[in-house]
Amino acid sequence: RLGPRHQRERGRQLAGGDQRVDPRDQRPRIGRRDLERAIAHVDGAAAHPVQVWATRLRARYGLPPAGKAKIPEADEPTYVAAVREILDLVYASKFPAAEAKARLADKRWPRTPGVLGARCDLALRKGSAPAASALCDQAIKAWAGAAWAQYLRGVIALQRGKTAPAITALKAAVAAEPELAAAYRTLGKAYTMAGDRAGHDALDADYQQRFGSRLPD
Repeated sequence: RLGPRHQRERGRQLAGGDQRVDPRDQRPRIGRRDLERAIAHVDGAAAHPVQVWATRLRARYGLPPAGKAKIPEADEPTYVAAVREILDLVYASKFPAAEAKARLADKRWPRTPGVLGARCDLALRKGSAPAASALCDQAIKAWAGAAWAQYLRGVIALQRGKTAPAITALKAAVAAEPELAAAYRTLGKAYTMAGDRAGHDALDADYQQRFGSRLPD
């Protein structure tokens, strides 16, 4: 583990560009938390590409930051891979396989936001909105920064015609993961349903700047 002095030095190296770190690489040579701690000693750390990547990864897959997780540091890559695998199975409509993987993940990391969020998605796609809603609520209770669970909570609320809670959840999803385009699009629909033209126009401008096109109708 890196000590404070070595963390600062590692951060300076990264900031200076003499260490090639690909933000897409999910297996950096030093631990992810060590990397995050090192970058924290660099001026403008919040905007550092690796810090941005790590923050987005945590939000998208429900991996809380250090000090807020029940997930051992050594398990973090396996945890993210497990959540992604469950979601991939859900999107492929392989629901029994997704359920089996979710049970295994929940046994290893009980009541964690990423696994709960994936189970929420599974329940929603199987047509059980009440079960999905309860699972998303549990995921967000475990960690409010779980962007996918916030997004799905917004989707469920919008399906029920409840625009105010939908907008709240979708704004939280966008704040947690600013590259989650689906949350922007669903939030746009929520603003339209609520008759909030100003909110929709402001979101449309943000969406254009970030994604290079207007919000779909």
